[in-house]
Amino acid sequence: MTARRIALVALHSSPLEPVGSGEAGGMTIYLLTLARALVRAGERVDLITRRTDPADAAVVELEPGLRVRLIDDGDPRYLDKPDLQPPLIEAFSRALAAGERYDLIHSHYWYSGMAALPVAREWGVPHVQTFHTLAALTATLRPPGAGPQEPERFRGEAMLARESDLVISLSRAEAAQITEGNVRVVSPGVDRELFHPGGPAGDYLLIAARLRTVKGIDLAIDALAQIPVAERPELRIAGGGTPTHRRRITDHAAAAGVEIRLLGSLDREHLAAAMRSAAIVLIPSYSETFGLVATEGAASGVPVIASRAGGLQDAVREGVSGLLVDERSPELWAEAITSLMRDPERRRELGLRGREYSAETDSRVAAARVRELYAGLMDAAETERARG
Repeated sequence: MTARRIALVALHSSPLEPVGSGEAGGMTIYLLTLARALVRAGERVDLITRRTDPADAAVVELEPGLRVRLIDDGDPRYLDKPDLQPPLIEAFSRALAAGERYDLIHSHYWYSGMAALPVAREWGVPHVQTFHTLAALTATLRPPGAGPQEPERFRGEAMLARESDLVISLSRAEAAQITEGNVRVVSPGVDRELFHPGGPAGDYLLIAARLRTVKGIDLAIDALAQIPVAERPELRIAGGGTPTHRRRITDHAAAAGVEIRLLGSLDREHLAAAMRSAAIVLIPSYSETFGLVATEGAASGVPVIASRAGGLQDAVREGVSGLLVDERSPELWAEAITSLMRDPERRRELGLRGREYSAETDSRVAAARVRELYAGLMDAAETERARG
């Protein structure tokens, strides 16, 4: 059977960026993991994003059958998500339509869907949407000073859910917010070969996140400040950020009298090593659509303490792979951290059970389910075209 051509569109986040820097985070990991699994299964996949440097090649082959395509939208600069205004999205859409054709387009984040859905309709091929963050889910879970979600996003996401052939949601919490359209929940898969137990017993806490306010790192620092110095663990943070982001975090820690280590952006191998040697993985985010780090911690045999917010309620199985904290209270977080740090046997038990639980979200299983959904849509489209 001839391999079908699949486009994974991520307008605002390049898979060529180091994970943990800029806009490259959990979505980038998800895309690369899915793309490689699809290629191993016999498909041809292009990851499509903006070109942010005129010197970059238009096409980069990652491996046979898997490429990154960089599309010119008229502004060859790196831009954060808030700076990607409608004219750029429209220019990206026109450039996408004028280029190579695919048998299916899968858009990631609402900007990508706004650009790619019209192209899929023009070509007569299926359009799949994954939001990764959904305005309706995050509107009440935003850090102080973040401001309200833009009305255009609510309208755009509603239209994309209604008009796309399929929405693949990464968690039940997100799917519950989508009231129209064809929605299926397929949780992201974790690479259980890369993330596995076996490191030396650690005594530090690990946060794996970009240094953004929404990741709640301030809450972790404030929680540690509640713990007596004699039993306070070190906090290590793996993730990139601008000098301003780093300075804000270090200043906050210094003011609180808390010791932290900023590890910077780690590649996947070094992150896995840091994770399996941690005592606890912390995820104090205001919101996560799923929370891939939680399943990576579980696969590493390390207990997770996370916010009871969004998709983290799916990613952490309470009492099995870790604990969920109901409120953004430093005192409650300090209590959860202390309870596990004082009980190595409980940490060990949660680690063992978490590793077992992670088998339910193996990346190969998740990718096979997505490919099955793709195949159903492409087969139906081919049948419709044959009928004329």
